[in-house]
Amino acid sequence: MKGMDNDRPLLRPLHLLPLDVEHLLFIPFNPAGPGLFAGSRRLPCLGASCHLFPELAVITGFVGYPHLFLLMTMIPDLDKLPVTFLGIAGQLGEADLSPRLYRVSKVWPSAGFLSWEGPSPVTLPLAQYPGPDENPPVVQAVSVDSIHRETSGWLQTQLDKGPRCVEMELFPLAHRLSHPPTAYLVTSDLVTPRGVIPFPSAALRRTFEEAYSRVLARIGSSRS
Repeated sequence: MKGMDNDRPLLRPLHLLPLDVEHLLFIPFNPAGPGLFAGSRRLPCLGASCHLFPELAVITGFVGYPHLFLLMTMIPDLDKLPVTFLGIAGQLGEADLSPRLYRVSKVWPSAGFLSWEGPSPVTLPLAQYPGPDENPPVVQAVSVDSIHRETSGWLQTQLDKGPRCVEMELFPLAHRLSHPPTAYLVTSDLVTPRGVIPFPSAALRRTFEEAYSRVLARIGSSRS
């Protein structure tokens, strides 16, 4: 039809403004509340938020990998920036009923993600910050999709393989990036064969605030 070549496309990719930062921090869920990002400039983006600080952008407010992947398409120069992930996770196996901060060495896919890597389970190694080892304890993690159910058999399988934390976004993030991210997890509940036991919300909020401060310090030291 006449003029069709000049018509605007119905669906155009959305992009955030050039972020002009040196580091990206992904936080799916923030239990500490919006005050955690005081002093930032907030950019809304498809139901999530981008909080801009000098030299750092924090992408937060997403759940599951479809939302994450959509947000990643909006970030200019994503593959040129170092990435850190700070997430919430369930603790696998026996532990005290209190939140803990962990650093993740590698992440396993759940059954829903295996088709991305072929028939055999594949783990993705994650980056580690250089310098003095003042980081929290190191664990392996496993990512599940939004419809996965943690049965007692599944739980025992994870414990036998090695993961000690379960969450939803880390494997998809590491799989999609061209370079491995650095990852930290704060546990919010204990996953047992008898069910999930949530940790106290006040303790979770306090631990997450401390974790965020520690992660910012590590990001800052990695740039110096």
